Amino acid sequence: MSSPTPHPAPDSESPYDVEHLERLATLGAMAAGAAHEVNNLLTPALAYAQLAERSGDQKLLEKAAARTIDGVEAAARILATMLEFSRPNHNEAQGGADIDTAVQAALNSLPRAPETDGITVNQTPAPNVRVVLSSLQLHQIILNLLLNAQRVLRGRSGATLNITVSSENNTTHITVSDNGPGIAQDQRERIFAPFVSLGSSPTQASPSTGLGLAICRRVVHDAGGTIEARETDGGGATFVVTLPTWVESSLSRAG
Repeated sequence: MSSPTPHPAPDSESPYDVEHLERLATLGAMAAGAAHEVNNLLTPALAYAQLAERSGDQKLLEKAAARTIDGVEAAARILATMLEFSRPNHNEAQGGADIDTAVQAALNSLPRAPETDGITVNQTPAPNVRVVLSSLQLHQIILNLLLNAQRVLRGRSGATLNITVSSENNTTHITVSDNGPGIAQDQRERIFAPFVSLGSSPTQASPSTGLGLAICRRVVHDAGGTIEARETDGGGATFVVTLPTWVESSLSRAG
């Protein structure tokens, strides 16, 4: 794998500004994939509708109308997830963040379904497990990890993405692992530095800004947790997010 690429940092950047930049960067990555998906949805629908219009066949017109409706509704769902993600974070940590809900929201926010890229996603359900973060913060962290994994797995034969959760002693571990190219051992800490990113893979659609993992680590640390990169058994990258499990007494810490 190529060495991390440093990006020039601004002279000064407040925590809010950096987090705002990361949200914009994540939206940019989502938008690149969303534009491709919306085009794939609407172009065939348009061609089908034009063919039906020229033929004058009533049954073909009805099929074209149904195809167009399906395409527009699918495109609307993609854009709706982006609009939801772009809304300000009100830090609604009361009650903690439900992990299964956050994982599903992150999967739904991916502009391209993983199966479209031949990626098999295995998720271990974690019913009623909550952690000390706001729902939007946890959504953003998991989405960032999924986007990174999808970027390196695209085009790889037998690509697999695993999401597992385990809890012990009031601590919860969220693990996102893949069987991609992996991360060199001497780079697994450096990738969490601001404005540092691993080089793009040959099939990567858009380069990383080098902010995502840095922001993830800061948010996780602020909640009393950790995030680290490891090697997946058999090859690949594994990210483990460790957070305090939410209990009633967690409310004062989460605020």
